[in-house]
Amino acid sequence: MDWKELPWDVRVWLGTIFGIIVVVVVAVALIGDWLSGWWTTNLLRNRLSGEAPAASRGPAQRWTVNFAPGSRPRRSGRPR
Repeated sequence: MDWKELPWDVRVWLGTIFGIIVVVVVAVALIGDWLSGWWTTNLLRNRLSGEAPAASRGPAQRWTVNFAPGSRPRRSGRPR
């Protein structure tokens, strides 16, 4: 059976259903592409800025020593 032999209203309904399916597939593809790009961008941004979850760092890496401006740390632990 050829599609031209179908009644006009059946062709209109089939065209509408096909059009809706195409629109949904394109929308899902665009949203998925946008989300994957957003996710990748955030992963790279976090990696480049040095952010990491606190659980993945050891306790020693969470401690920082801030010396006074212009001073240097002493080589021995004895007070002067």
